[in-house]
Amino acid sequence: MAYFAEHIWPKQANQAHRRTRPRVMGGTWEAVWPANVWAGTSVESQRYVPRLACLLRVPAAVRFISAEPLLEDIKLRDYLYKCSGCGEKPCTCKGLAIQWVIAGCESGPRARTMDINWVRSLRDQCEQSGAAFFFKQAIINGKKVSTPVLDGYRWAEFPHAL
Repeated sequence: MAYFAEHIWPKQANQAHRRTRPRVMGGTWEAVWPANVWAGTSVESQRYVPRLACLLRVPAAVRFISAEPLLEDIKLRDYLYKCSGCGEKPCTCKGLAIQWVIAGCESGPRARTMDINWVRSLRDQCEQSGAAFFFKQAIINGKKVSTPVLDGYRWAEFPHAL
């Protein structure tokens, strides 16, 4: 993730996303991590949840998970941001956990099926913790739909830059 630091726009938030375990652990990146670079990783199934332990060590203002494609129900409660009672949605408190979860289906001719209850589970975990939730896409009636409605609401939340 650290290689993104030299290729960022200084006046906007930038996302540094790695699908694999970050290689910056143990380096000197702590002192130079830019405040406007958000750090994230892919967690498409429970198998990849251990990546989050590494992500939590990155001193980014915002840490996020991309659950795309969402391949099974994922339990993230131990890693999600814990609101201290600010009352804002999404939460504006400062914390050391995951502040944003992005979920979506796989698309294309060989796309694997996503169960909408897996999305609901992630949404509920975010709601309980105060983390922002973004439902990016789903296949509905054979067509890809961006920011689909889930239970009467279009979940397109973004984290506050803390």
